[in-house]
Amino acid sequence: MTKRKTKITDSVGVQQDHSTRQHAILAASSSSRWLNCTPSARLEAEMPEGETSKYAEEGTLAHELNELFVRNDLLHNISAADFSASLDHLISNDLFKEEMNDCASIYLTYLTENLNEAKMRSKFALLLVEQKLDLTEYVPESFGTSDALILSDDLMEVIDYKHGKGIPVYAKDNNQMMLYALGALLANELVYDIHRIRMTIIQPRLDNISSWEITKEDLMKWANETLKDRAQMAFKGVGIQVSGAWCRFCKVRNRCKVLADEQLQLTKYEFSRPDLLTDDEIADILKRVPMLQTWATSIFDYALAMAEDADKEWPGFKLVNKRSRRVLTNEEAAIQHIQQIRPDLTAQDLYNLKLKSLTDLEKVLGGKPTFNKEMAPYIIQSEPGHTLVSIDDSRPSVGSGLEQARRDFTEPIDAEIL
Repeated sequence: MTKRKTKITDSVGVQQDHSTRQHAILAASSSSRWLNCTPSARLEAEMPEGETSKYAEEGTLAHELNELFVRNDLLHNISAADFSASLDHLISNDLFKEEMNDCASIYLTYLTENLNEAKMRSKFALLLVEQKLDLTEYVPESFGTSDALILSDDLMEVIDYKHGKGIPVYAKDNNQMMLYALGALLANELVYDIHRIRMTIIQPRLDNISSWEITKEDLMKWANETLKDRAQMAFKGVGIQVSGAWCRFCKVRNRCKVLADEQLQLTKYEFSRPDLLTDDEIADILKRVPMLQTWATSIFDYALAMAEDADKEWPGFKLVNKRSRRVLTNEEAAIQHIQQIRPDLTAQDLYNLKLKSLTDLEKVLGGKPTFNKEMAPYIIQSEPGHTLVSIDDSRPSVGSGLEQARRDFTEPIDAEIL
């Protein structure tokens, strides 16, 4: 996909272009992967750069819009003419959605409130955006770029915006955020008396604002006792390959023997006699299924791409055309012709009308507050049904509610309550 680039001058005159950010071999954004699987970074570096996905480009556009509003509304370091021109350019992008303005508003509100809080705490509190952070003292040839930093005495806050809505991302023990925090601390600890670091991830499309706080001492302990040695191993490409959740976006996941062996562990079960599986075996299968599904799909996509783009022939497979379907070359002309030959047909005969989604209707009625006020009598929360998730999931167990209800009906009533 072709990237549309927008350059916005920051407070020190450096032009920011989110679409052409540099990426280190040991990038902070992939740190969960190379810290857990140290050979992965060098293996990935040998792979060709893939095409940028639509979702990645949407994220880039959202980041640029956020930065533009912050510079205009909070930092006041962009002229009215430049702001207007940049905004027009961004919203003319084919990937722009009105939802991005809503997300930018949430991001801007958070920065505003927390900057004001920092100013109450420290006279010289400062907001910085798009700061390049040097990590080379602990991670060879590495750097990162933070979306926003709020600097003040005692507490420094590192803020990262996530536009994706597929997977919620949390701040607690987040390696990427800890690296950003480390870089920001090293760059600013001589200017500010920092004792605590708050890391915040803002993911508005999932209504997720996640914060986690760590002391300066604990962050430095992690950097010296865990990060430094693992980073050295990753930079050299040594260590043991380890599969896990970090494999999801790894460039070599389709060729990784360790990941394949891990996923194919399911073949040890005799599925023709599922009644013989123990509870522990079924639980083990349930744990593996999500990753197995993702991995199997990525293998198929990789094999198809190689067959289409590189004329790769896979043993036992061949490349064929999908079944074709009929499409209208000119829908408007086709409808006019149908109306000429069958003037008795109504719009109901020719069109399928469907009510817009609740999210779209919110926009039509002027936003969520108005929608909630006017439409509350017509809205109910549907019964979502049940699903099985890891015990680490933050949602409460259905069983806990049922158990509480059972106790409510069976336990004796305390007379004092009456």
